[in-house]
Amino acid sequence: MDRRTFIAGSATATAGTLAVFGGATPSSADDDDSAGRAGSEGDRVRSVTAITQVFGDGQKLVAVAVEYDSVIDGSMLSTSTSTFAVADRTVTKVYANRTADLAQRGRNGRHVIVGAVAG
Repeated sequence: MDRRTFIAGSATATAGTLAVFGGATPSSADDDDSAGRAGSEGDRVRSVTAITQVFGDGQKLVAVAVEYDSVIDGSMLSTSTSTFAVADRTVTKVYANRTADLAQRGRNGRHVIVGAVAG
């Protein structure tokens, strides 16, 4: 799947390409971003961003960043298919982050990074 196909599929709030099954929950951490929001009704998807990398054989989709309207506690996330699934891909890594970028180590934030490989 290339970036254009992913973006076209995600235009209708993650229809078909990425399925979010509701496992991400707002954090109770005392972050600046979570002030007054922890435990609120939040936990709604605001946007989805394709994360790509360029390899010798071209640009590849390596992850998606799902932005929520409240801070997500990274310790509550897993690669379980009951939480996140990406069509035609295997989810290999799921973590919270403050930005829609890949990271060596996630931090509680409004973005959930879902790393996936073909197959």
